[in-house]
Amino acid sequence: MPAAPCGSPMHATTVGASTSPGRDRTRSVVATLAALVGLVWVLQGVGMLPGSFMTGDMLWTWLGLGLIGAAVVYASWPRLRRRG
Repeated sequence: MPAAPCGSPMHATTVGASTSPGRDRTRSVVATLAALVGLVWVLQGVGMLPGSFMTGDMLWTWLGLGLIGAAVVYASWPRLRRRG
């Protein structure tokens, strides 16, 4: 019997179906951890978290802000794709 085309009544789930709750949870955990690392970098970069070679170096502030931004985009990507 030939394979049913995507979206046909013979095929229960379509290819490209929305992500499972488990994937969303994993995505949220990874994004949260990345954002927390970014926050540590920002705090070290501005000198609020001493004790590292990163303390007081503004490069780490900018890298931390970039990581936080990337974490937000990564966490919200599935919702942004569903809108479009």
